[in-house]
Amino acid sequence: MATSLSGFQYFLLMFSVMSLMAGGNIINDVYDKTADRINKPGKNLIGVKIPEKRARIVYWALSIIGMLLGYFMGYTVGIGMLGGIHLIAFFLLWMYSTDFKHRLFLGNFVVALLSSLVIVCIVLFDVIPANQDMIRTGKYNNLLFIFLGYSIFAFVTTFIREIIKDAQDVKGDKRMGGKTLPVVASAKVVKISIVGLQILLALSLIAITYYFRNSLSLVGYILVLIILPLILSTYSVANAKGYENWGFASKLMKLVMIFGILSVVVFTYV
Repeated sequence: MATSLSGFQYFLLMFSVMSLMAGGNIINDVYDKTADRINKPGKNLIGVKIPEKRARIVYWALSIIGMLLGYFMGYTVGIGMLGGIHLIAFFLLWMYSTDFKHRLFLGNFVVALLSSLVIVCIVLFDVIPANQDMIRTGKYNNLLFIFLGYSIFAFVTTFIREIIKDAQDVKGDKRMGGKTLPVVASAKVVKISIVGLQILLALSLIAITYYFRNSLSLVGYILVLIILPLILSTYSVANAKGYENWGFASKLMKLVMIFGILSVVVFTYV
């Protein structure tokens, strides 16, 4: 399979995405100052050790760098309009911080969508431009299907983790008038929703494991580093006595996501 980007260009692409995400985190902290004093006392430094004006300057600097690099990389591979992905990501991050995160499922959906941006960018900027003829003939359909699978995995795991984080932040979100699932529904409904999604994800991973049953290294990796933490997270959610106890489940879901994405290395080797 041919690729469009050199090592340095690939770094620039990843840096463009990371700049946007970092900027998004900063502006989110700016608008979350009040809620974080309730949910995470002492962890949000905006307005305490870091002046809000300075944080906004850094936010705009990172966001502009990310967008400009996005358009630059688009022109580098001969598809200038690809830079629009970074512009859309910037808009979604802004709307998430100012509005979407307070709406039922919308904020969770946006963050989950953006979490798959790295994988989508690899396909659109690096794979497709260099293999257009092969893709038209269908030769690389299996490869694109694998990338799609990883994007869906990143989306689902992030979506689940975002609901768990909403459960942890329910007090502050309620104070700020948010309408997240833990605010508008009972703890039982929240648990059933999360556990149901986790079970569906586990079943999908078990099916993938069965498909690759002849590769002991890949099977072992999926079972120990992805499915096991997922099961532990599901158990933690199901048996949590209060939203304050869900931090462990959130950390486990983060491990599931990280090891899931890193499995591409094992998959490539196998």
